[in-house]
Amino acid sequence: MDADCSEFRTCIQERNRYDTIVNGLISTLLALMPMVFFFAFLFVPSIIPQFYFLTFSSNCDHQSIEIGVFCLVVQYINYSMYLRMERHSKRDFTWRSSLIHCTESLGADVSEMRAKHEAISSRDTFKMKVPCLISIGITMLGLFYIVTRPINPNEYDVFYTAAAVALIGAPVITFILTMPANLGYPYRHETDQFEFTEIMKGALAEKGIFIESFPRKVKHIRWTIHLVLFIVTLGLYSLYILVMMFRSMNEHIRYQWEYETRLLKVFEGDEHAFDDVKNGYDASVRDVRMPKPLILAQLFMIVICLVYLTKLIGINADILTGSTGTTIIENVDLETLYSYGMAIFEIVMLVFAVDSLMGIESGRLKSWRKVVRCCVTFSIPLLAAALIYTSTSYTHIFSLNPYITLAISLDIILMMLLSISIRKYYTPYGKELPPVSRWAKYAVFGKLFEDEPDDDIPDDISEFES
Repeated sequence: MDADCSEFRTCIQERNRYDTIVNGLISTLLALMPMVFFFAFLFVPSIIPQFYFLTFSSNCDHQSIEIGVFCLVVQYINYSMYLRMERHSKRDFTWRSSLIHCTESLGADVSEMRAKHEAISSRDTFKMKVPCLISIGITMLGLFYIVTRPINPNEYDVFYTAAAVALIGAPVITFILTMPANLGYPYRHETDQFEFTEIMKGALAEKGIFIESFPRKVKHIRWTIHLVLFIVTLGLYSLYILVMMFRSMNEHIRYQWEYETRLLKVFEGDEHAFDDVKNGYDASVRDVRMPKPLILAQLFMIVICLVYLTKLIGINADILTGSTGTTIIENVDLETLYSYGMAIFEIVMLVFAVDSLMGIESGRLKSWRKVVRCCVTFSIPLLAAALIYTSTSYTHIFSLNPYITLAISLDIILMMLLSISIRKYYTPYGKELPPVSRWAKYAVFGKLFEDEPDDDIPDDISEFES
């Protein structure tokens, strides 16, 4: 068999760069984290009096902050789900193009494949990326205002009301607008792939080459029904929607990886690559899992998000009570600016931590670097709490032991660097495992591989055509 499959092989080698696999359980725990803290403030002090520090909640607007963080986390998870659909769609454009080229090199008629490819490409459009980013920005601004400008119970604050509406309204609107794509795309996309590979199967059969069609595993979801349930439950149903989004796309990506690996073997001369699919793909696909040590990194990322949440509550309590002189600055104006700056930093770092957590299981190189960098930047608020805040600060109440926490952060970084199984997991398909020194350099700057693209993923799909 003399097939030119260099483009298809390259597409497979770069699949970790485009396809994102998300741990649904970990992400759900992350989304529930603010609500757990919310109920802890309500019930723990009355049940276990020893947790007296939680009683300071009367001195802060912790309910609004926890709801705001919940909305921001869920909104960013929803955006990440939408973004991975877009990325996978762009990769699939190259996937189909490379298969057309590979099939054509064998002398098969690919006119029907081209027509199907053009029809799919014209439908796979994603236009909600910018509105989602704007909505996330609005939510972050609303959260910042609530943290730094708490409501005065003696007078009506129109800006506070506007911030509260933005915290809840912006995520709900974007959630509804992205629901058709997030819930409907996996099934439609997999159906398109099945039909495309059915056409390719027929074209190759005429040349004496036999393959199987793409497996159909994703179930059809009627997103309108889930939209009604989302509205009826006042948004609480969003957690179950997120679980469905995680499961359907994760399953599709894993089966596609297994299918295309078998397909490449056929093009390279292995006529028996699909012989065992009569029993299904389940046994082989089940092995496509991340190394277990990465679970520690995922749990630590949740701890990081929890710390940022508590720091925001502490800053809010300090500002609400008018506490001054609670840092070594000992200047009211500078201390206020410092509190504002730390609030901005911790909101941004919260989003950064959520973003890092979303890609851990995907095996994307940039996800590996995000996790390492997130552990490094996590030390900043810890050191600030230890060196700048005094014991009279509410923020200081939530200060973890910086030495123990920094030691854990260092352990996670060393695990990401030294674990062979983790580095293999993040090494693209078909490439040799780089030495530890190159990974350490990559964590700071530069590329891990010389042929690694400068940008993450092109926004314009026409860039793939070249």
